[in-house]
Amino acid sequence: MQQKTSRPVQFEITQATRDAVSDWIKEAKLGQDDYLFPSRIHDSPHIGTRQYARIVDSWVSDWAESVRIRDTFNAANQGNLDLPADKES
Repeated sequence: MQQKTSRPVQFEITQATRDAVSDWIKEAKLGQDDYLFPSRIHDSPHIGTRQYARIVDSWVSDWAESVRIRDTFNAANQGNLDLPADKES
């Protein structure tokens, strides 16, 4: 629910994300009235937007690093990457 307008916020998620969230809900034994990301602070039932932004930023950074590694690996396998030659002593 958007705080300023009191209207539901709609967004789309991929099937893989939907499956991961479903698994998390089951593992955490969350009920219908529970927050998906509960707060560690007892006075607040859910995390704040800044903490959520830090979590999402971490996810995106991890994803970007995995893509960089994959692309480097693929380029090397296709011979499109100049790797330094071993120096002979």
